[in-house]
Amino acid sequence: MNRYMSLILNKRGKKKIVFSNELSKNDLKKELKNKDQFLIKSILLKKNIINEKEILFFFTKLRIFVESGYQFYDAIDSFSKDKRIKSYINRMKTSLKNGEKIEFIFKNSGLNLKKIDLIILKSGEESGNLIESLVIIENRLKNRINLKDKLKKIMIYPKILMGFILIIFIFFGKFILPNFVNMLKEMKIEISETTILIIWFSDNFYILGLFFLIIKKIFKNLKKNSCFENLSFNIKFINNLITIFYKDNFLEALLILLNSNIDLVYSIKILKDEETNKNFKEKLKNLLFDFESGKSIEESFNNTKIFNKSELGFIKLGEQSGDLINVLEIIQKNNKKQIENKTEIIMKLLEPFTIVIIGIVILFIFKGIYFPLLKIIDNI
Repeated sequence: MNRYMSLILNKRGKKKIVFSNELSKNDLKKELKNKDQFLIKSILLKKNIINEKEILFFFTKLRIFVESGYQFYDAIDSFSKDKRIKSYINRMKTSLKNGEKIEFIFKNSGLNLKKIDLIILKSGEESGNLIESLVIIENRLKNRINLKDKLKKIMIYPKILMGFILIIFIFFGKFILPNFVNMLKEMKIEISETTILIIWFSDNFYILGLFFLIIKKIFKNLKKNSCFENLSFNIKFINNLITIFYKDNFLEALLILLNSNIDLVYSIKILKDEETNKNFKEKLKNLLFDFESGKSIEESFNNTKIFNKSELGFIKLGEQSGDLINVLEIIQKNNKKQIENKTEIIMKLLEPFTIVIIGIVILFIFKGIYFPLLKIIDNI
């Protein structure tokens, strides 16, 4: 929820300043319209976005309350004193009072949930097993958080390295090389381009830092708009890595839906609607078309070019035996092992790779200092 300060015109025609929490400016306008108020101008005071860890804590606590025999309203009411999610809870309570189903209660709450999570909640309500649905969503959130934490740990070493390189560059460019340059100028000796570049980098560090932040912001916006996700890579290793990660997410989501008593075709349709990557969305669209055309499961999955021959053999076996879910679980476990192995390889390669980078940087700095020093010695 976002915190807004708004200048409004009430039904009596008087201007008034009000403070409110809404998901967006459009929601703010709708809420004011329901109260016969007109929005003149609004200012966003604070973005109050709860992260995945807070959502996980909410679902864990909610599941514990429901397991303990609490009514759903009483369970969510226990969060009312938490300022971070109070506005979300108020929306849920309003939806509950209006007699809406669990799926729409969570959808209207504003919590950052995927469509698949809402389908799982709907399935849990219809089957009378809401606790199981909460457990599934809880596990999904845990897996996502664990993956992000792993990626953060992988990036710690490169970040420390980059910081170390920047400090070296700035130190030599600011305090060491300028003295050499002055001496070379006095002796009318030509200054090397490497030396000039290091000094220029140190002098323009703040401008380069600002430029880097702008580029970073652009990439974040590209990611939000799914443009970055839709970039295609010609490098086979990167393509394979992307496919393996996608396959893992796809199988995990598909198995959750199938275990929630949702049929295969409708499950694929849900995943297609949820998918943001254009390339994979097209694959799911074709997969859905193949199913509806009456093709076998094995042939349909083969056309996606995601599964290898061994996996397709398992899928064919599962289709023939009517035990597709267990087969997909086996494929997912093997795929997870591949991800773990490739992640370990990347982490092992990071250390020698970073040492090579440090060596190049030191060579670059050495060249910037050593060559001017040689020229000074030659002219003495």
